[in-house]
Amino acid sequence: MGSEFLRQLDILPPEAIANVPFTIIGAGAIGSFTCMSLANMGAQNIRVFDDDIVEEAGGAFWVGAF
Repeated sequence: MGSEFLRQLDILPPEAIANVPFTIIGAGAIGSFTCMSLANMGAQNIRVFDDDIVEEAGGAFWVGAF
């Protein structure tokens, strides 16, 4: 878990969200960051839906795509 998320352990421990199902609609700038943040916080059940096609021209908006 990244150190930037350690301050949230008092509020939401990783065990509390480990098996909670999360669904993210859209994996662009906000959705991809949300997905990474949830994973760093300990979420293990994340589903992401996006019908867009990843293109190098829009790579700045896709966290972790390239």
